[in-house]
Amino acid sequence: AATTAVGAWRDDDSIEPARPADLAAYQEKGAWAVGDEVHIGDRVVTLPDVVDALRYTSVGVLAWTQHVGADAASARSETRLITPDGEVHPVDLPGLEHYLFAVPATDVTTPYIAYDRPTDDQLQRQLVVADLATGDVSWVGDPRPVENALSLTRLVLSGDDLYYTGSDIRGAIDWRTGERHAWPPGAVTTTGIAGGAYVGTDLATGWTVWSTDGDKLLDVRPYEGGSDSQSPSLSPDGRWFAIPTGDSGIRVYSVATGDSVRLGGDRDVSDYGWTPDGHLLGKQYPHQDSEVELCDPETGSCEGTGVTLAHELTLVRGADGLPVTGGS
Repeated sequence: AATTAVGAWRDDDSIEPARPADLAAYQEKGAWAVGDEVHIGDRVVTLPDVVDALRYTSVGVLAWTQHVGADAASARSETRLITPDGEVHPVDLPGLEHYLFAVPATDVTTPYIAYDRPTDDQLQRQLVVADLATGDVSWVGDPRPVENALSLTRLVLSGDDLYYTGSDIRGAIDWRTGERHAWPPGAVTTTGIAGGAYVGTDLATGWTVWSTDGDKLLDVRPYEGGSDSQSPSLSPDGRWFAIPTGDSGIRVYSVATGDSVRLGGDRDVSDYGWTPDGHLLGKQYPHQDSEVELCDPETGSCEGTGVTLAHELTLVRGADGLPVTGGS
């Protein structure tokens, strides 16, 4: 399954590197949206559509919207890259407008986006990786027939590794070389793969953070009153792991050291996302007036952003979820 470079998808110049101040603000404060308004670092951008999902890349945040019409033929999605300086760049990759009900995969440490491109007749699919910084596009593997034009392929991009699963496909591949490799070892269900790490769930004992090479990095047990069925959250760079404490709080672990801090108060993991550098981002009361805040994973301290809202936020919730059941 060779990887074939197919040139660039846009005619304009490559994206300019962000100013240090804009890049630092993006890394620490991340991005979140309410309706059609996207906050990125210290900037605010208004888009023409309500934002359905956000994903981080190294060159900015990917804002994804979907438009579902009266029938499948009229359904489409739109993807835009918002760079740390607040500029909006349409991402008009071939076939991406038909990528519905699943957000294109990204990696917070790279400028790449991965998706599954339908052919013109909708009877085949092609895995695609595009460089948002340069416009270069690579086709991964060969086109394959699909049973249904609307079949869903879920992807996770982690460095050079592309993980994919769907009704007609499952595997893992180095998208640069085309070399196929094993899925993360063991029979697990993951909350996502990021930074070479993923979270395995054992309903009897709790959660374990593993490296994709099969090394155990961190063991975490549920707290009294909590439940291991409550979703934990792995940061997009794989460095931090947040779990519910069972009594309206969040505990955040360093995957590297096992050290942890507790964020008390009326906070729940499901109401918080992440910034690119691993700060937790969210609101204590998602559907009521409350201040958007950033919480430091090392100290446990939280600081308000000065923005108070009564609406739930669209956040980057953590590593993209991908069901994994072992095998290769």
